Amino acid sequence: MPMVTMLRSARQLPQMLPGNYSSAVTVAEGIVDGSAVTVVANTTDRNGQGVGPATNSIAAQGDNDTDPTTPEDTGLDLVTGAITVDIVETGAITGTTTDVAPGTDVVLTITGKRCRW
Repeated sequence: MPMVTMLRSARQLPQMLPGNYSSAVTVAEGIVDGSAVTVVANTTDRNGQGVGPATNSIAAQGDNDTDPTTPEDTGLDLVTGAITVDIVETGAITGTTTDVAPGTDVVLTITGKRCRW
């Protein structure tokens, strides 16, 4: 999978209050949900000296440690998973999913009243 690198200049990241800034990774940037993400921040102080780097990251989806008592990491989660289901009087069942990989099984549990003969 190709690496996505985004460079945002000071004009793209204005400080909201002195000493504070904010940004966000968006779906449009192409980083895949569940992947690891590393952020590196650098700037220049008032004297023209480089400041940083500061780094932070989130682990990729999966079990990233050897401790079985800790939960699996979720990785980047930009898109909220969702599922819909519809049934009509003819019995046709349809639905949609969001943030579900192609080929993933959708399990339907169908309940109703059984006919007694």
